[in-house]
Amino acid sequence: MNTMKSLFQGALVCFAAMSVALASTSAQQPTAESSEIPTFDFVFVISVDGLRSDAIPAGGPRRLPTLHRLLSGSSTLNARTDPDYTLTLPNHTSMITGRPTAGPHGHGWKDNADPPEGETLHTRAGFEIVSIFDIAHLHGVSTGLFFSKSKFSLWISSFNTGREPADMAISRAAFAESMSEVTDHAIETLGLWERGLVFLHYARTDLVGHQHGWDLTPGSPYMLAVGEIDAEIGRLIAAIESRDGLKGRCAIIVTTDHGGGYPLTSHVAPHMWVNYIIPFLVWTGDEAPSADLYELNSRVRRDPSLTRPPCAEPGDPEADRTQPIRNGDAANLALQLLGLPPVPGSIINANRTLRVSLPQRVEESSSKDR
Repeated sequence: MNTMKSLFQGALVCFAAMSVALASTSAQQPTAESSEIPTFDFVFVISVDGLRSDAIPAGGPRRLPTLHRLLSGSSTLNARTDPDYTLTLPNHTSMITGRPTAGPHGHGWKDNADPPEGETLHTRAGFEIVSIFDIAHLHGVSTGLFFSKSKFSLWISSFNTGREPADMAISRAAFAESMSEVTDHAIETLGLWERGLVFLHYARTDLVGHQHGWDLTPGSPYMLAVGEIDAEIGRLIAAIESRDGLKGRCAIIVTTDHGGGYPLTSHVAPHMWVNYIIPFLVWTGDEAPSADLYELNSRVRRDPSLTRPPCAEPGDPEADRTQPIRNGDAANLALQLLGLPPVPGSIINANRTLRVSLPQRVEESSSKDR
């Protein structure tokens, strides 16, 4: 914990300097960084395991109403996985650490199976790996992890290091085999906490893809699985909007660890576009203007077309302008939407330049507080 606290204190200094710089920068859309108060009370990071980007338009708004609702927020269907791996655990770990898998600044977890007993992200990397759960916990924000694959126990062993509350960065964690259980756990947090950061993992799309293939034909097992998860996310949004005081106070980030279909019932080839092109959807309420994430971030991000750019190293002055939007952006964006500092040691969106469209109320409240 002492190591983590020192890392966190250093991040606070960087965060304060960065906030001053951003305040003097004009923007077409309000950003979460422009507000001096926490922007949202709850942020849900949702991973739909194995969700191909082209499945969303293939399903259409009638079969996938919730995903199309989120698509009308700040979104892109041309985001990227980790540049070297299109596997579940490496990519999900990028989503919570803001680190790629490989390289001197990577989280280092390349395996995709249940972790060996006693091994953690820290022991594998050889240094402390900090996550979104750590930062939220240190700021008094409750955290949740609800997952559908046992390999996510790696995160519990890595970030819940003891039995005392101070040593439990993940407040509530549960393995849930059914999609409805994952959603039920998430909805339950709305009635338990004043503020929360919740990570949800739906595995069914990936499991069906491995069994039947990533077939985008309407009515295929894969597309039916996408529809079932669409309904679950819709159920979460309905729960948010039905509770007094929560509507407009919750944000949702939906992305995935990989696509799939090459080979037919797999996703192990990182060089194939069907595996590395993924969606990245940010919903901050229906009042937020629709925005293509690459158009909104044209000064700091580059639409990669069909290419697979490597992850830029820190200190590269062209780093932002050459990078696509990645699933690893979810880490620091989620903290930003909560008004919290970035993950120490992260290199994906560590300088918080990725902007999303926010409701008008955020712009109004931030101008009053200046």
